[in-house]
Amino acid sequence: MWTKKIGAFIIIGLMMMTFVFIGAHQASAHSFTTTEVNTVFKNALERRIALKAQTDKKYNMYIRADALNVSGSTGTVKQGTNGQSTRWNLRGGPSTTFWTIGQVTSGEKVNITNTVQGNDGFTWYQIQLNKMWVNASPEDIEYYLNPNNFSNDSSHFYQFLDLSKGAGVQALELNNTVLASKGILTGQGQAFIEASKTHSINEIYLISHALLETGNGHSELARGINYNGQTVYNMYGIGAFDGCAKSCGAKYAYDQGWFTPEKAIIDGAKFVAQNYIHNGQDTLYKMRWNPANPGHNQYATDIAWAIKQTGRIANLYSSISGHTLSYNIPVYKDQPGTAPEYVQTGNPEPTEITRYPEGIIGTTTTRVNFRNEPNTTAQSFIRTLDTQTRVQVLGINFNGWYEVKIGRETGWLSGDYVSLQNLYQISTSSTSLNVRDQPSGEVIDSVKKGEYITGVLKSNGQVHTNNSWTQVDYNKRTSWVSSDFLKKVGQ
Repeated sequence: MWTKKIGAFIIIGLMMMTFVFIGAHQASAHSFTTTEVNTVFKNALERRIALKAQTDKKYNMYIRADALNVSGSTGTVKQGTNGQSTRWNLRGGPSTTFWTIGQVTSGEKVNITNTVQGNDGFTWYQIQLNKMWVNASPEDIEYYLNPNNFSNDSSHFYQFLDLSKGAGVQALELNNTVLASKGILTGQGQAFIEASKTHSINEIYLISHALLETGNGHSELARGINYNGQTVYNMYGIGAFDGCAKSCGAKYAYDQGWFTPEKAIIDGAKFVAQNYIHNGQDTLYKMRWNPANPGHNQYATDIAWAIKQTGRIANLYSSISGHTLSYNIPVYKDQPGTAPEYVQTGNPEPTEITRYPEGIIGTTTTRVNFRNEPNTTAQSFIRTLDTQTRVQVLGINFNGWYEVKIGRETGWLSGDYVSLQNLYQISTSSTSLNVRDQPSGEVIDSVKKGEYITGVLKSNGQVHTNNSWTQVDYNKRTSWVSSDFLKKVGQ
């Protein structure tokens, strides 16, 4: 393992490249990060082929003629020489060189549609068989496995959305758009936001998951089921196994104490997050393919599972504005093809950081993790800070993370858990605001509209004011400005 510090990043065992795009029409921030993994693409592909990745795609199926007893267009799979049960492979072409789509057993009937002479010297039947899921072809596995096949102008690109980061959406907008007329989920925007903040998981993904599992908020589990005398709620279908969906899902909710819709939304998100999102598999792509360890802890076997989730997420994002989208795209060693245009190879220094003036103080509002990168990956963790820890705040990045300094140590804190004590922004109808030597005193300087300024703190942690005047530190000089034209930031 190697470690390298580039700008504000400390990178361990991987290379990261970041590019930020600010959307003009929806006032949304987009960042694209590519992560180089140590897995060779060919090895990952071979592993997936060996594990027989599944698909619901319909292929032409072939079986060797000597496997069947034929009557007209119907074939019956033969038994073994001693009457024992046997299995025969179905192939993707008329030869054993083609991949195995699946198998049929003795006595099973198939519909023969064609007869083909294979290049192996055997006669093969092309057949029809009603199989919902079959083994995917190597070509199809390679297509879905290779990130280079998906550009950021497609909804399928949402499979690379970093689900450990919140969208930064307001509850009112969620309620008025994506949650309007959604049964029990109507008006629950704040609960999804709380779930996102509490468990570091994207709220739009949580909403998408909940809408899917609850039938847009109308399932019995979502609307509430009586269990042991308590009404319980289950918004993500957790524990609702096939064959006992309602009873098992209700028991799980009861055991967890989900007695209100809000509790089910907020606490249920923990289960969704802990096994994948906080285990390094923080995108739909990683949940499906796990590029760091192919073949292990995969969420589904369907090769198209990741992109099948993206349509709903894309539709939800298209309904809201002012959101933040952070993408993380893995890059395998010897990955075939050419990367789409989103990949940037320039300066990896995190961009779009708004620098604050000197002397800005913040305090943590809860126990919060102090990190060496503005993300929630395991590698970025330094230590946990206690509530009311005092930090010097240097600036904020495009995704709402504060760059802070504690003693001589610089790192990052999520802006959701820090309250700024003395940061103001000039809010005036004119182009600038006068800075005075004392309240109503002589003008000694001016500060531009929209500029940040530092309030002077008293020993009790409050900003020093005098009637309608606020004491500030501007250009390294203690002075005064009118409080009427100051907007408190980050409180």
